Amino acid sequence: MLQCPPPKPSPPSCVPAALPVRRLSPDVRFLATASSDRTVKLWNVHDYSLAATLAGHSRWVWDCVFSADSSYLVTASSDMLARLWEVGTGEVVRTYAGHTKAVTAVALNDAAPVAPPPAAAAAAAAAASVSGAPGGGASAAAGPSGGASTPAPEAAAAAAVEETGHR
Repeated sequence: MLQCPPPKPSPPSCVPAALPVRRLSPDVRFLATASSDRTVKLWNVHDYSLAATLAGHSRWVWDCVFSADSSYLVTASSDMLARLWEVGTGEVVRTYAGHTKAVTAVALNDAAPVAPPPAAAAAAAAAASVSGAPGGGASAAAGPSGGASTPAPEAAAAAAVEETGHR
């Protein structure tokens, strides 16, 4: 009887060194993909069309994150920059420079409203009652409705970034 050698295992499929980052906006309107082509693409989730291409980094874009209200996106790149983008216009609002290595990760903490510490609020109320201000005074963090407001993204975007040796 003829004996056949065992089949050779097939070579592993070609897998990229790093898979592209994908982020879904909190309002579930856009999917953002960061890529080695130096861009972030925003995809319309409802009809799967390309809504915008955010171009401006000069090297690989490693990470991105949406703001809590989905109106801003922060990107991290090997060009040693993090950028804050306005999603509606595709324009760069702010560039965070000064890193000495690639910026490979970014986080944004803008979900919690900013309110003064309890001691500061009590002091402001006491000062207002002493000065006789009508309505008991308002804190500096009060928004148009009188409640605490969320700061502008550029203030909230104390974007936590991570530097690595990648270039």
